[in-house]
Amino acid sequence: MKKTIALLFGGKGEEHAVSCRSAAAVYKNLCPERYRVLPIGIDRQGDFFFYRGDCAGLGKADFRKQSELLLPTFPMRLGSHSGFYSAEGLIPVELALPILHGRGGEDGEIQGLLSAAGIPFVGCDCVTSGVCFDKEYTKRVAEAAGVPTVRGVSLPQGEDAEAAAARVYETFSGAEKIFIKPARQGSSIGASVAKCKEEFAKCRDLACVYGKALAEEYIEEKRELEVALLQRDGKFLFAGPGEIVSRAPLYSYREKYESGTAEVRVRADIPEQTKRLLFGYCEVLASALSLRGLSRLDFFLTPDGALYFNEVNTLPGFTEASLYPALWEAEGLAFPALLDILIGEAIARPA
Repeated sequence: MKKTIALLFGGKGEEHAVSCRSAAAVYKNLCPERYRVLPIGIDRQGDFFFYRGDCAGLGKADFRKQSELLLPTFPMRLGSHSGFYSAEGLIPVELALPILHGRGGEDGEIQGLLSAAGIPFVGCDCVTSGVCFDKEYTKRVAEAAGVPTVRGVSLPQGEDAEAAAARVYETFSGAEKIFIKPARQGSSIGASVAKCKEEFAKCRDLACVYGKALAEEYIEEKRELEVALLQRDGKFLFAGPGEIVSRAPLYSYREKYESGTAEVRVRADIPEQTKRLLFGYCEVLASALSLRGLSRLDFFLTPDGALYFNEVNTLPGFTEASLYPALWEAEGLAFPALLDILIGEAIARPA
């Protein structure tokens, strides 16, 4: 018997368009003999709709403009039945597959809503999602667990710019470049590099548009490594590491999803000893952060061979350019089989 899967996409965050592209790729790879898919679009205002259009074209058009194909809905529990309620009644679902990125998708908000409605879902729970979405909190957990991280300084949104600069440059004495990014944002949105002290305020303000920011010591000539995590039969499996080769000071949103100028490698050329150390750190982080289902863990590798944890993405991209599914494909696990595992694990998980 087919399982009814709610495929959630869009969202009110800045990565709305990326989510739609990811959902189109996921829909294409969900086996129609196994699953009945209910496409649930969330618009930029946070409203939920059944989408009755062509999911294969989600990445090329704004579903919200197709009003004739939309029916308002919302996740709900009615007695012992959980699903999505609309004017046509309650449609029960076995599982929700939230292909949502960034704010409203990875920050614990949708996870809490689905939990309250009694709908199982793929991915981390509400608390883990919230902690991992905040880069400062994630860094603190990693440090407490003994995993090396890049030194960072928290920048509250309302702090005086001069006071913030004084704290940062006192911490990073002698540093010429400072990397500044929003603490709660994804895909390098709002991130920039202050190449001198005079640029600090502008970069800080750019990041603080999204709330609290984080200033980090900029590492020259670093390599960016990414590891894919998959939970199977209760165990953590890792694929990769892949590598992002960018010629810019930072791997920007435009490079990730628009220009395609960065080189994405599914096999990073690193010593086996470094790979073992990297996977060991991933194992520690998976346990310390209570990860489940899937995640992507990002690290920096310096010229002297040191590894530094950067951040974790609990709902990584599934677009045609995304590294997470590509890393598993390189291990022999095709996209449809990957989705089968994610769905099966989530359904089997105790409530």
